Amino acid sequence: MPSPPTASRASDDETLRLRATLASRCDLTLLETVPAMTLLVDTRRRAVHANAALLAYLGDPDRPLPLAQVLGLRPGELFRCVHATEEPGGCGTTRSCVQCGLLQALAGAAAGTVVEGEGRMLRRHGGRLAAVTIATRAVALDLGGERAFLLYLQDARDRRAGEVMERLFLHDALNALNGILGAAGMLREEADGDLRELAGMILERSGYLERELRAYRMLLDAERAELELTPQDTDPQAICAALVRLFELQARVAGVALRCVPGPEHSLQTDKGILFRVLENLVKNAVEASPQGGTVTVGHEDLGSRVRFFVTNEAVMPPEIQTQVFQRFFSTKGPGRGLGTYGVRLLTENCLRGEVALVSAPGQGTVFQVLLPRVLDADAPDAAPVETP
Repeated sequence: MPSPPTASRASDDETLRLRATLASRCDLTLLETVPAMTLLVDTRRRAVHANAALLAYLGDPDRPLPLAQVLGLRPGELFRCVHATEEPGGCGTTRSCVQCGLLQALAGAAAGTVVEGEGRMLRRHGGRLAAVTIATRAVALDLGGERAFLLYLQDARDRRAGEVMERLFLHDALNALNGILGAAGMLREEADGDLRELAGMILERSGYLERELRAYRMLLDAERAELELTPQDTDPQAICAALVRLFELQARVAGVALRCVPGPEHSLQTDKGILFRVLENLVKNAVEASPQGGTVTVGHEDLGSRVRFFVTNEAVMPPEIQTQVFQRFFSTKGPGRGLGTYGVRLLTENCLRGEVALVSAPGQGTVFQVLLPRVLDADAPDAAPVETP
């Protein structure tokens, strides 16, 4: 059974010795016949062999990662998971690792069963944030007294076909909505009574759907590093006040108080549209998470070279949710959701060149903060396309 996560590491000599022992007892070249990425790890989850398919995936398209750079590393370190460097012990030693499907598959294999899992990771590739989902199948091996685990890995995506379908859908859907908005606007101007009220409802719902589709297109463009940035002078207080107006009715219906904390006057040059979308997601989630009678607060602070926006609510997020909240497709609201907070982090880091932080604890509630540079450098190197599941 894999040992508990520790900070101990195998020396290069120990890893090479183990690999040589395994190679003497089985033909490792057989792993090249498997039409999938495969990784062989020891009982401490340290890599002792990877097949060519995995080395090609971990490297560049025309330059696979050398096997020597893989040996001794743990799975999260191989895939450059953002959590793998948070603790001295590396992969497997953080709170987030408890929820990792890849490590859960290894633990199941250690218990004597063949386990399939899904490792959802945020990784840094080329210095940029990226999302990846690795479908994993783990099996335990006993090779003449040496215990090891074989992982079958697959990137769970069909990106090329998905991109084409998404572009076509968004283009056609937005064109259709523009027609509906135009017709509903004309009807409201000319109609009276109930018909005028109905036209107003159509306008409101269609406008909401248009905003959501445009936001989704923004997220897709950001993942592909194709989102154009337009820095402009932005009034932080005006942004916060506009967010309160946008969600005032939703908050009132939910029995939640929504307020904007007055902040100091200070300058900010950033992409106003992207910033508004980031904060809009946070305020929407805060209102939905708040208990009846609770309060959601929106505000900003001047930190000198940076500007801090914050959204707070009185609910407390369980630790197991906190560790997954920024993962793509993770949601407490059921399947088919989970792009909101992932999009917040992606847009903030890759587009606005900022940071997102979360604190949630009893007596304090939940606080999301967005830290931005005072001046956005739109000429900085673009983010690499995000590897999406």
